[in-house]
Amino acid sequence: MLFASFLAAPPTAHAASNANELVRDGIRYENAEGFPRDYDKALELYCAAARMNDADAFLRMGWMYANARGQARDDQIANTLFRRAGKLGNEMGERLATMIRGDGERLPDCLRKPVPVATPAPPRVDYGPTPVVARPAVFATA
Repeated sequence: MLFASFLAAPPTAHAASNANELVRDGIRYENAEGFPRDYDKALELYCAAARMNDADAFLRMGWMYANARGQARDDQIANTLFRRAGKLGNEMGERLATMIRGDGERLPDCLRKPVPVATPAPPRVDYGPTPVVARPAVFATA
């Protein structure tokens, strides 16, 4: 039983690691730290991490919307993102949600679009017509 739980742990840790890496790279693009400043790329990276329920990603996306960093200011989206960060345990998100007013729930486009999860099936190979048996076997029951 312990062995099975050990095997289940790495994918979760790996997902958290990926979210942390996405946020870290997003910060670098947002603040031009080792990369040219690219708010669109930063938002894309934060959004990918937010899909993994990363509180820091929600907070940083909210900050970008609250301060018009790379897109138009939108307090409703910022408030929604700050509240989500707060629900995931981020204290700063909770505090900012009380300071930035927003009515209802409004997400940025990147979180509203469906994420493709399936890949197209490989093309089927045609092996010709199905053979027909003229005299099929009959099995007797005892």
